[in-house]
Amino acid sequence: MIGGTHLTDLMTLLDEILARARSGHTDLARAIEDLKGHLRTLPLHPTATARLQQQAPPGSANRLHYQGVNLENAGEDVPTEERRVEFRDLAAQSSYQELMSDLGYINRRLLDVRSEVLGAQNSRLAARHGA
Repeated sequence: MIGGTHLTDLMTLLDEILARARSGHTDLARAIEDLKGHLRTLPLHPTATARLQQQAPPGSANRLHYQGVNLENAGEDVPTEERRVEFRDLAAQSSYQELMSDLGYINRRLLDVRSEVLGAQNSRLAARHGA
């Protein structure tokens, strides 16, 4: 998650893009280039591997390739004190086998969560019925 200057700069940029659009000067290509320019300046996650830092140095086009952007909590419908933009550095899998392994891990985690939720639901039902 980013904060401070990076978030302020992004929110200012988004406000500028929105103002241009509202004034009838919508230029999607320019908006995309403006956003890409901003993303190139963002720091990688503090735990980014040395390999990732080498592959995506600040300012490089590769920085765009390794960023995941979550704008879910950046909208006007979110209270100001809760607004945020999350950026994640994402290293691609190096092989089909690594992709399948990662997908297997995600599937196992989802099944674990499903089991936890089912257990919690059963506990609440049992408590409600005095079991």
